Amino acid sequence: MKKGKPDQAYTHMQRIRVLYNWYPEIKENNYNEYLRSNRNLCIVLMHQKKFEEALEVIEGIASSPELILKSRIPAVKNDVFALTVLLRMDIIISSSTIEENVDRISEFEAGLEENEEFIALDEKATCYFYLSLMNLSTRNYRGALKFVNTAI
Repeated sequence: MKKGKPDQAYTHMQRIRVLYNWYPEIKENNYNEYLRSNRNLCIVLMHQKKFEEALEVIEGIASSPELILKSRIPAVKNDVFALTVLLRMDIIISSSTIEENVDRISEFEAGLEENEEFIALDEKATCYFYLSLMNLSTRNYRGALKFVNTAI
């Protein structure tokens, strides 16, 4: 993606997914990298406007028993949050489906509250910004102002 070639990035990310499937011990020993590679795949898919496919990747990982066990480890929480909360919000905003997902805003707020102490500052600020945008789109100006002020 950094070279501006999303098709090549997509092919590369698919190869990485195959490797994780063939060698599950790599995924087990480097679970953070596994989550980051899937996050990168979703970013490529979003760039290609394949929002549903990106959501399928996230849902597949989010519903895995492996994630449920690993998400209790503090060192993994940031990557889990980035994939399951931030990326979902990014997809909703990018696909212009905020109105259809109004009911999920409180879910994202709860995800932020639960993980706030474990996530990196840049991802925390991004989350506040996304929540501000979502609240602004739904005309909840008080909520939008609260999150943008916190982000600043």
